[in-house]
Amino acid sequence: MLTMTIDGEESYIAQSGSIYIPAGVKHCPLSVDRVTHPFAFSALSIAPVCDAEPTVQVLPDRS
Repeated sequence: MLTMTIDGEESYIAQSGSIYIPAGVKHCPLSVDRVTHPFAFSALSIAPVCDAEPTVQVLPDRS
């Protein structure tokens, strides 16, 4: 299951699909809470320029 905060509200995603977030809407963090099946994630932006710095946080294994 994924958890994503969109405009201050947590959303839980447990099925395949896509999310459209209009320009200017505050979003993230995105967290992967549980993985029981193979899954792929991709982010797409149609902005002409990306001015954000990419960040990756690797968490320790909790098993």
